[in-house]
Amino acid sequence: MIGFLLLCLYTLFLLLRPQDFIAPLHGTPLMSIFLGGAMLLTLMRRDFGLRDVPSWALLFLLAVMVLSSAANGWLGGGVTIVREFGPVVATYLVYSHQLREPGRLGRLCLLVVACTTVMVVHSVQQLETGIGWSGARVVEGNRVTWVGIFNDPNDLGLMFLVAIPMILMRARLAASAFMRFCWYGLALFHVYGIYLTHSRGAVLTLLLLVAVAGYRRYGMARSAVAALVASPVMYVVLSSMRSINAEEESAAGRIEAWYTGIQLFKQNPFLGVGMNNFTEYHDLTAHNSYVLVLAELGLAGYLFWTLLIAASALMVWRARQSRLAAVQADDEALASGPEGRAFGRRKPASNGPSPLVVEGEMLLYTMLAYLSAAFFLSRSYIVVLYMVCGMSVAYFHKVRAGDASLAAVTGKSLTGFLALFVPLSLVFLYLVVRVLL
Repeated sequence: MIGFLLLCLYTLFLLLRPQDFIAPLHGTPLMSIFLGGAMLLTLMRRDFGLRDVPSWALLFLLAVMVLSSAANGWLGGGVTIVREFGPVVATYLVYSHQLREPGRLGRLCLLVVACTTVMVVHSVQQLETGIGWSGARVVEGNRVTWVGIFNDPNDLGLMFLVAIPMILMRARLAASAFMRFCWYGLALFHVYGIYLTHSRGAVLTLLLLVAVAGYRRYGMARSAVAALVASPVMYVVLSSMRSINAEEESAAGRIEAWYTGIQLFKQNPFLGVGMNNFTEYHDLTAHNSYVLVLAELGLAGYLFWTLLIAASALMVWRARQSRLAAVQADDEALASGPEGRAFGRRKPASNGPSPLVVEGEMLLYTMLAYLSAAFFLSRSYIVVLYMVCGMSVAYFHKVRAGDASLAAVTGKSLTGFLALFVPLSLVFLYLVVRVLL
């Protein structure tokens, strides 16, 4: 319990960052203390281990970062990389172990939503006055920001995207129509927050999430009709933001950065040019997380980075499908029993969605949100991704604790996917750059 409490305190300081705008907390190592304490207690857990594919993939990714630095002539760079990326690895390990107990993932998501809600309120005030109570100012005239790691509007928009599936999870599990209405209202408030960031990548990702959710719930035909009806509203909203096209100066700069990344990968195909070295070759960052990993860490880093994400997503998918099958089997057994056939009618088998199934859906949408936004942003190493991967691993083990038949995800089970995805993704990125240029 103390480990989970320390995890929550660390998450609060990581996201809300009171140490950046509350004077008495300036310079205090509280966030590091909370993470260090949580990590120490995690190492003492009986179930601590690194056998999961995402865990050892992350450690190999860290090793590639160090080797890439050395291969590019900076022998002492490994120490700097471990110091910078080590807390990210620790965050993943703490999340993937401390959230395995029932109820913890849901409570952690509530904390994340509370933090992002404060950020949205701050964004509204910041837009009206030009500066928020945190001291963060609007940039580029009308783009809201937060402090610390979210002082970039794109990062802030990505954080709002990650929070929305967590809010909708609470809405689905709400006990009353009133609470469900409140949660939906909060989700719309976060959508407004995304609009205030004027992040094109975040807006396009939001539209993708809506399209996927609509397709899964209503099918292709009704979703297409809804999209057609909503298109005038979307046009008005998007036209009020910065232009989203390949001819616009910022977009052209991104495409040029993608091209530079592909060229750097071709010159250093195995280990890349070294972590954080992209801007040594181009005046802008890659503006694409996939291109950034390829350019800086080469094929070796791209393989382990992709393996980490793919294994985490597959673990969530298998666990959710396993739990969904169990719920459906229980429902069928109940509905076909004597009580279910009473008075000639089948008794409703369940009173609401299974929390574990809904949690799995939330994690899949959260992962999709990050992976979609990452195509437009250089966010390969930010802690948010590894938080979500840690949540995914914890969710898998929580489900598996009640279902011993749930098969583990192994590197062998992902061989076919990686053998197909890695070369196809390289070809896709190359063709996108060639066509847009």
